[in-house]
Amino acid sequence: MEQIQGTDGTAALCRPGPYAILYGASWCQASLRLRDALAAHPTLPVLWADVEACPAAAARDGVQGLPTLVLHRDGTPIARRIGMQDVDEIIDWLADHGIAEPRTVRRRGILERLGAAALLGIADAGVAQKI
Repeated sequence: MEQIQGTDGTAALCRPGPYAILYGASWCQASLRLRDALAAHPTLPVLWADVEACPAAAARDGVQGLPTLVLHRDGTPIARRIGMQDVDEIIDWLADHGIAEPRTVRRRGILERLGAAALLGIADAGVAQKI
């Protein structure tokens, strides 16, 4: 996961396209757990910003609690989630905004790559949640 550099985070806040910034702090265990869980999904466009290292960026995004995940499109904040979240819920939330594949699509892709297309009906029954 890319880390925002500089106290104002201007470069990160002015990116084109959709992306999310996860605001947290090194002393906040919930922030660190969420950061590590999201980092396990390297294709997600999520940046990490420590509020103590980037206070101006956090202020611009209206961060008032940790962890805070702010979704941006072309540099403009369009949605936010505050507090510890389940990673699957966050991925679904990102998918709702068009910047991640929904979990059901990812599961089917995994099964197809394994040559188990016949298991797709089983995947819908919840078996593939363990993949």
